[in-house]
Amino acid sequence: LALSPCLLCAQSDPWNNAINAAARAFGQQQYGEAELHYLEAKKEAESFGPADHRLGTTLNNLAELYVREARYAEAEPLFKRALNIWERSDDTTVTAVAKATVLNNLAALYQYQSRFDESEPLYRQCLTLREKILGPEHPDVGSTLNNLGALYWEQGKIAEAEPLYRRALYIKEKILRPEDPALAPALNNL
Repeated sequence: LALSPCLLCAQSDPWNNAINAAARAFGQQQYGEAELHYLEAKKEAESFGPADHRLGTTLNNLAELYVREARYAEAEPLFKRALNIWERSDDTTVTAVAKATVLNNLAALYQYQSRFDESEPLYRQCLTLREKILGPEHPDVGSTLNNLGALYWEQGKIAEAEPLYRRALYIKEKILRPEDPALAPALNNL
């Protein structure tokens, strides 16, 4: 799971201040404080209009916070609203990357809830988008492959999970040294 990048940060100081304060608090696992800042950022972003990228970023990040706290019912509508914003945006690399992030996050939310039939198509859509925009060997593609593999593994679909795990490991091995501890999760999954 990943937070969307801070997009268009320079255009709004109050929003930028709130979103950055929220990210700092989130990173320090101070979730109550992070929520207050995300809600402040959300209020600020809503004043920019219902399709503003800053609103999409804020909604995704607030939803991620709620997922971290297992507040799934609160996270889902935020992810869906963020996804709607990115789907209506101009087709640029930035919006496609943000859309893929929200797709991945919503898929993970459904996976946590054992809503596998809803999770799989979102992971697949995310994978297709990331491969198209970032290339087939980008680390984010590897993360999505790993997530989809984990979904299949959780359902007992080992034959479907294995090639995804192998490809995710291949991508990691291309960018990391053999002794890098970041390889351990991919090796463990396989």
